[in-house]
Amino acid sequence: IQQIFGMGTPKFPDQIDTLRYTLLTNYRFPINEQLHLTEDSFGNLYGAGRNTGNLYRINEIDHSSKLMSTNLFKLVDKYMGHKYKSFRLNDIHFFNNIFYFSEVLVTEKGSSECSAAYSFNIDKGYVQNLRQIFLSPCIEDRKNPAMWAGRFSNNENNLFFSIGEQRYDRSGFPKLSDVATRERLNKNSVFGCVLDFKLPLTSKNDYTRFSCGHRNAQGLFYSTSSE
Repeated sequence: IQQIFGMGTPKFPDQIDTLRYTLLTNYRFPINEQLHLTEDSFGNLYGAGRNTGNLYRINEIDHSSKLMSTNLFKLVDKYMGHKYKSFRLNDIHFFNNIFYFSEVLVTEKGSSECSAAYSFNIDKGYVQNLRQIFLSPCIEDRKNPAMWAGRFSNNENNLFFSIGEQRYDRSGFPKLSDVATRERLNKNSVFGCVLDFKLPLTSKNDYTRFSCGHRNAQGLFYSTSSE
C-alpha cells in the first residue's frame, strides 16, 4: 500500500485532521474489489466483496478464484422480502462448520439503515440455509455506514460480534429521532457493544452483551493466552 499526498514532494499539512489518503492496493488475486476474507476448516480461503456481496473461493497456490453461484446480497434481499436493501458487507467469518457475514441494510425507502448478521452453509458450491441471527434498531442517519463495525471473532463455544456506537454517546446523534431518544435511555442497547452468541443458536437475537463502551470495533481477536 502506498500513501499518496497529492502531486510533487509529500508534505504534511499544518492541521493533521485535514490529512487525506489515497490508497493503492496491489492484489495477488484477479479480483478487482475490496474483500473480507475467511478460511474454512479445510484451509479453503473465501472472500466476500465489501460493496458487491460477491462470494469467491480463492486458490492460494495458483492465485485463481471462483465466483460462487449465489450473490449474498441477492440472497438477503430475497430472504428479507425486499423490505430492506443490502448496502455494504462488513465481515465474513467461518466457525464450527458455519459461515457468518454481516452487512449494513437500508430500508426500502432509503430513509434509515441498520446492521444485520447472517449464518449460512456451502454445499456442493451453493450457499444454503441462509438465516438471520441479528438485526439492530434502524437509525435515520445515512452518513456513517462505516460506524456499524460488524466484525466477528470466536472462542470454542461462542461467537462474538461488534456493533458501532453510531455517535449516540458522543453527540446524541441523530439528535431528534425517536430511536436516538430510546437508545440513550436503553440500558441494554447494543450500540457500542460486543455481543456474545452462545452456540448453537436457537433464535434470532439470541445473545448477551459481552462488553460495552466501545466506539467502533473494526477488528476482534479472541485469545486464551494469559500473556
